[in-house]
Amino acid sequence: MRHSLRTAAESVATLSAILLTYTILLIVIVPAVSKAEEDDYKVMALPDEATTYTGHPILVNVLKNDYHKDGKTALVLTGITSDGTHGKCTIVGDIVTTSVSSISYKPDYGYSGYDKCGYKVCAADDYNECNFSTLSVVIAKQLEAEFNAVSMPTNDRPPIDGGEVTLADVVDPEDLLSEEVWEEVEQSIGPAIIDGMWESSIEFDLDFCSSDDEVLLTVELQTDEYGGDVSWELRKVITSTTLQRIKKGGFYTRYSYDRVDVCVLPGMYTFIIFDEYGDGMCNHEAGMCGYYKLYLDGREVVNVSFYGKSNNHQINVGYDPTPAMTTRESEYLLAHNERRQKWHEMHNVQYVPLLWSPKLAEASSKWAVALLDACNSDDIEHEQGVREGENLAKNKGYEFENGSPSWGQLYPPENIVGRWVDREIGWNYPENAHLTQALWRASKYLGCAESEKDYNGGKCRVQVCRYAKAGNCDMTRYNATVGENWLVPMLSDSSPCEPSCPEEGCY
Repeated sequence: MRHSLRTAAESVATLSAILLTYTILLIVIVPAVSKAEEDDYKVMALPDEATTYTGHPILVNVLKNDYHKDGKTALVLTGITSDGTHGKCTIVGDIVTTSVSSISYKPDYGYSGYDKCGYKVCAADDYNECNFSTLSVVIAKQLEAEFNAVSMPTNDRPPIDGGEVTLADVVDPEDLLSEEVWEEVEQSIGPAIIDGMWESSIEFDLDFCSSDDEVLLTVELQTDEYGGDVSWELRKVITSTTLQRIKKGGFYTRYSYDRVDVCVLPGMYTFIIFDEYGDGMCNHEAGMCGYYKLYLDGREVVNVSFYGKSNNHQINVGYDPTPAMTTRESEYLLAHNERRQKWHEMHNVQYVPLLWSPKLAEASSKWAVALLDACNSDDIEHEQGVREGENLAKNKGYEFENGSPSWGQLYPPENIVGRWVDREIGWNYPENAHLTQALWRASKYLGCAESEKDYNGGKCRVQVCRYAKAGNCDMTRYNATVGENWLVPMLSDSSPCEPSCPEEGCY
């Protein structure tokens, strides 16, 4: 029984001129089969899941998580065994070659909901060695563009008691986090049934390290039934090609628990974990998944259960990007964390704040600039191949009309984050996918950036925020579109989306 995953979770918003929501995520969930059953197959074809939105095709590399048991034979898609009920699945490329790995799924016009297609995977050198799997797709409903003129509504959230929604509800920061708003949330949603189940009971002795320069790095690990498959190493990065082993662990048994405290000096470290069998400490047959966690001075920086054969994380001990943050960057971070604290504590789970990531902000900036080329469009698109979570927004128009701020103004970060969170309170998933991403409890790092240019006598502005881990992950497994099921994965302290760390490492 094996488990591996691949995901990119995304959510998108527009400010003023457009409002468009969708999420793209790729998750692999392994079927619960015994190890004996797996031995019947040489080609391991694992199910894939993806999310797109109405009217938009998606390209899924379904072979990325598949493998041959000899560890070296290439695989190839050989056919679609069953087409979608509400869309079309097509193999992309020439089946004669061994490079075919992707399926294109195009949903029927106007359809939103679930769909699934089947496909066949074979060894590239022997088409008698094959296996079958499925691609499941969630097609999220697209919100219509509503903000093409000043005379149109400024907020498309259904008004309470049939009341009118005015401009002040959008541009007044004090209204976005008012007590009335949060009281409404508590009354309509209430505390989550999970009620704090993910809070850790581990205690830390922060005086453990004798030197003030040292940081306490803690490895906590709980194996599944096959603990003997698991081993790990902690290495210090000396140069780009030289690593020094600091600590290692292994020789575990059934359901082993281990905790290792290490005092380390500031610098870059690499944590590598292996699972000999390749199920990443998640024995579905026994209904038990293990986990591993990494802490720096008691702060959890990594929490993973599913990782396949191996996983690694860069740990940047002593790194602090806050002194170099700009005022608006600080405002983006504060606007997120105020809402996260309200939401997490309201649902009786431990508040997990985001930390600022300059690398996420740098990547956000590049995409924000690229999106300026589409100012004449009412759409706003994600950058393809990004594994981190993402919220997008765009506003365009005159900066002032009749002496008052108008659509092209520079909105405060408080308002932009409020558009993603406050305005979606009371919505179902996936329509509230901006909210779920911004508040996603397993996300620990945030980077935001903006771009602008002169446009039709006014301004076109784009705002991009990216998150690690990505949110909106594993939603299909929780049947998130039904009722408030989306709360369970959103409030969990772990999810299978990687990467856990931004490019500069976890800190």
